[in-house]
Amino acid sequence: MSICVRNGNFGGSGVEPQLESLDAVVSLSAENPNVLFNLAKTLAPELADIQLPTNGNAIELNTIIPMPEEIKISPKLAIKGEHIVLFAGEKGEAVANALGEEPLVSNGLMVISTDYRKIFKPLLSLWDLTGESIPEDFNRMKDYNMRSRFSLDVEQKGFEVESYINYYSTQ
Repeated sequence: MSICVRNGNFGGSGVEPQLESLDAVVSLSAENPNVLFNLAKTLAPELADIQLPTNGNAIELNTIIPMPEEIKISPKLAIKGEHIVLFAGEKGEAVANALGEEPLVSNGLMVISTDYRKIFKPLLSLWDLTGESIPEDFNRMKDYNMRSRFSLDVEQKGFEVESYINYYSTQ
């Protein structure tokens, strides 16, 4: 994920920071993503009028959910192959398009992967713009060279939970 914020000041000068760009992608995979999206529409009435094309074309969410003026990004939603993708930015779009070419792989009921270095550096940069002091525990995490993976699956004898942490020392 990459974030670009134009400097501003939350300290009362009246100048607010603006989110200039965001490269990110979030995906949800299923054998039939259109059925999954239609099911989500029954749970969230605000999605009821959204028609998501199944041909890979994206819809701009700014036309459905208005964004504040300070946020200069254009998030999009699409079905790419067997994946529902929410993305923003050129890099996010490239990853979303590449996902459309990837087949669905049965690798668990749920899998969450995290790269702490890639998450904390941009988040701490945004936090710094608020003028608030960053708690020392969070500030230390910006240099963590750690990746984690958590998976949940259903096996013949019950639930299977697997977790993995890979931490590289800075020394």
